[in-house]
Amino acid sequence: KFSNTGFGHLRYNRKLSETIRWEFFTQVQYNGLTKIDTRALGGTGLRFKLTPYEQAKFYFGIAYMYEYEKLLEEPIDYNRDHRLSSYFSFTLLPEETVNFMSTTYVQPLFKDFSDYRITNETTLFLGITKKLVLNVTFKYNYDVAPPEGVPTSTYYFINGLELSF
Repeated sequence: KFSNTGFGHLRYNRKLSETIRWEFFTQVQYNGLTKIDTRALGGTGLRFKLTPYEQAKFYFGIAYMYEYEKLLEEPIDYNRDHRLSSYFSFTLLPEETVNFMSTTYVQPLFKDFSDYRITNETTLFLGITKKLVLNVTFKYNYDVAPPEGVPTSTYYFINGLELSF
């Protein structure tokens, strides 16, 4: 199924040490397929660098997140939730023209850890020339308690070309 969606995410981190950063983030999205009219969230937490290597970067983050969600369909429902937002992220740079990145989030409700979401975004960048890059992205979302009529799992692929000037 195809549906109208939109997503914006802003993240700022401040270096506390060589391995620890303090992050602030905010996000807004809508998604007709999952019946989300508006999801707005913000949070803060710590990010830990797990490896010192430039060709293999691994991170773990843990944060508090407040989330406001308004659903599309009648009866229109509003959720205001406090969630834990933890993630594992890595970037592999095996060659100058190859970049493989993946981030997986786990976001349970603080009041009920059995109500959680898992989100993964994985992207492969392949340099075709010095100025042209092919990117292939896979996004997967799992929500243990989605709105009625919405599947627990959704996924999609995004393919693109990036041209540098």
